Amino acid sequence: MRIVACALAALSLAACASVPPVPNARPLNASHIEAMGPTPVTVSENNIGVGKAWLAQDSSAAGASQGMLGVLFAVAFDAMMNAGPSRRAGQAADEVAEVMPVDALNASLVEHFRRQAAAEPASGVSISEVKLVQRRTAPITINDNVEVASSYLLSEDATTLKVTVDLSYTNPALPYVTPYTFEEAPPKSELSGPLYRNTFTWYSRQLPVPVLTPELRERLIASIQDSARDASGALRPKARTHSRV
Repeated sequence: MRIVACALAALSLAACASVPPVPNARPLNASHIEAMGPTPVTVSENNIGVGKAWLAQDSSAAGASQGMLGVLFAVAFDAMMNAGPSRRAGQAADEVAEVMPVDALNASLVEHFRRQAAAEPASGVSISEVKLVQRRTAPITINDNVEVASSYLLSEDATTLKVTVDLSYTNPALPYVTPYTFEEAPPKSELSGPLYRNTFTWYSRQLPVPVLTPELRERLIASIQDSARDASGALRPKARTHSRV
């Protein structure tokens, strides 16, 4: 029975793999835009603010080839190597939050949408209003609204900001109909979902490295020392080095 179940699972996976992939984006056509008319925009509140990225250590592939002990060693090694960068990244994100808190980010995004709505578009969807909604208490899907969700990520060297914005539009009166043809039945992902969907990613220009002035040098030293402190505020002991005789 177990062999039969495995065989059926393999066949189902093969069937899924045979379905050609479709783009994530779902554009609007002229008839959709005309049917939508003036449409409100709902901006989801970002509750995190600017996050910090770093190159994480991942030895899982190498550890998997060495059996169970290799996997355990790889996990422990990665946790040790990522602890310091992760903690420093969190501190950097906290420093950014002091300069640009999440409420200011949300207000700025809404204000820019309202400015765009005030200017009559030459073509495309017209915006009737722009509102800010807390998704934790709002419905999962807000029908007949262009839903906007944003995320912000600072690069490891804190010189580039990545902004990702997800947009979608759902309206039961305008159900999504897949424009693609399939040899067999279309996948479930193409039978429902939003009429419009797209993701936009923007990268800021890389900030130049500041000139190392005496004042900046002192600030960097203080920042490094602060990053090297443990939870109690004490400096971590230096790592011991061993030499062979």
